[in-house]
Amino acid sequence: NASFRNWLDFMEVMALASNQNAAQPELEKDNLAVQVMTIHQSKGLQFPVVIMPFLYSGSFPSNLKKHPTINRLPTSWMAWEQNADTPFRILHEREERRVFYVGITRAETYLYLYGPTKRQSLFTKELENLKPQPMEIKTMNEHEEKTVSLSERRQRLLADLNREIAANQLENARIILEEMERDDLPKDLTDSGQPKDVSGILHLSSTKIDTYNSCPLKYRLKYIDKIPERKTRATGEFGSIMHSILEEFHGLEVAEQTEKVLFDLLEKHWREDSFEYRQRGEEFRKQGGELLSDYFRFIQKNPPTVLGREKPFSYTMNNINVKISGKIDRIDQDGDLLGIVDYKTSKKKDKSENNLQMALYSEAILRGAVPGINGNPGNASLHFLRYGDDPLSSHHFSEDDLEISRGKIREVANGIRTGSFETKKSDYNCQYCDYKDFICPAWED
Repeated sequence: NASFRNWLDFMEVMALASNQNAAQPELEKDNLAVQVMTIHQSKGLQFPVVIMPFLYSGSFPSNLKKHPTINRLPTSWMAWEQNADTPFRILHEREERRVFYVGITRAETYLYLYGPTKRQSLFTKELENLKPQPMEIKTMNEHEEKTVSLSERRQRLLADLNREIAANQLENARIILEEMERDDLPKDLTDSGQPKDVSGILHLSSTKIDTYNSCPLKYRLKYIDKIPERKTRATGEFGSIMHSILEEFHGLEVAEQTEKVLFDLLEKHWREDSFEYRQRGEEFRKQGGELLSDYFRFIQKNPPTVLGREKPFSYTMNNINVKISGKIDRIDQDGDLLGIVDYKTSKKKDKSENNLQMALYSEAILRGAVPGINGNPGNASLHFLRYGDDPLSSHHFSEDDLEISRGKIREVANGIRTGSFETKKSDYNCQYCDYKDFICPAWED
């Protein structure tokens, strides 16, 4: 009889016979996720927080029941202590107690035990009677609710901001700052999981738009559900360091902009704790020195007239009620026009004309949306630091080009407002996605 119930019985007998569990797939420990498992599966593991629910009499310890068929090995075959005078019921309870001990000792910092007041588990009763009392006992209301006040929300956002800054996750910190400036509560979701209020202003950036275009579900998980991702990867940290160096470098007087100063700034901004292991950090540091040498040689031949560094902007597309915001790495005076420069540390050299981010930067300057900057946009250049001999990919965005980018924004805004958050499964899109392994339905199989 190949039923699921019989299969479970068979697996339990096999585990008891060999005193070990059936092989389990290796857990993904580096995802920020809740891992659901049996106590047997948790053996040998440790977690900051452990939650053990359903602790009631008859469940833990489980009741001994007679079955019409043999569902376990004879007692004499068990790996328990052999004592002919000890009743099987006592042996069973001792084994359940050992399993309970395994469960509660998996917790590194916090342990939560959930069970009813009536039909309370024998084991939690014993814990309650210990002196001194090792645990806090709380009775939950049947419908316990908490309303988050604005002041509490501000405190939480400040705590999140401090955490992201400490972890050098500058992009995440910018998102939190934008949220604090708007002072908006997160949008509630309907029962179907879609945003309730879609009529208000929609805040977008080039990063958000690119995220939606690559995978609408990832946009929802990241920006609407606000499910956190893991710490920024080494390549992202490296890019952040290089941006910080060049921002400070171009803030100096031209006479002070020497190659030695560039290397001093590399020492100043380098963060050893940004990389998984020392050898990788040393390799990135070596690359950083090489890229800065190439960059210095390039600006010696092509000295820029820098007007602004890391300049924030925002403008509203009133016809679709969308606010676009971002930050431009560098703005130069280029004849009668304004040149736009965005630094890239990626190995792939893309074309500026196909880059929506550069179109948004040009639009911002055209609209006069960059504080302290006035003029018409000229070339928008991607400066690829890994391509020392030919680092630039430039394009002058025409009105037709900008209208195409506006159309792309309209499509994204419409998709978000209509709740279109389908997955776009592909090896390229999903390779480094933090949601792939534990929450994305496209990868459940």
